[in-house]
Amino acid sequence: MVRSLGLIPQILLPPITRAAALLTMVAMAALGLGVDVRVVARTGVRVTLAVTASLIVLGVMSYGLIRLVGMP
Repeated sequence: MVRSLGLIPQILLPPITRAAALLTMVAMAALGLGVDVRVVARTGVRVTLAVTASLIVLGVMSYGLIRLVGMP
């Protein structure tokens, strides 16, 4: 809302954007660290494979989108 109202100077937008991306990555890592791998492994091979496959697909999609929009 603050940005939509033009209250943030244009020169501050790139560092704010980078900080937001970094904080998002930190939050996602924290969520991942909260997962107990032993509990996931006890659920069975099929569940473990499904989780692993979904993470791989998400990673490939993320990488593809990053390359598509031309980010380094």
